[in-house]
Amino acid sequence: MSSLKESPSIDVIPDEGERHALTVPPEAGGIRLDKYLTDALAGKTPEGSLSRARLQTLIAEGRVTIGAGDAGRPIVDASYKVKPGDSFTVNVPAPLPAK
Repeated sequence: MSSLKESPSIDVIPDEGERHALTVPPEAGGIRLDKYLTDALAGKTPEGSLSRARLQTLIAEGRVTIGAGDAGRPIVDASYKVKPGDSFTVNVPAPLPAK
């Protein structure tokens, strides 16, 4: 699966979190969205990785969009089968401050 570990575009927005932009390569077609994102983002976030459960939560919250740039629309089905060329943006909120 090393081919899924493309270098996603990452924007870190102070106090807002991070934004990861990814495009599905041909060999990843047919994989579940949550699995694809887990593999593609492994080691690419400041925390190191996002768990599949964490990504499922982000998907359910509408923080994953399909489509390029601002034209993207939320996708809330973690079992969606990705297609080659699909573009996704994952918005990871900044951690809440400790109390």
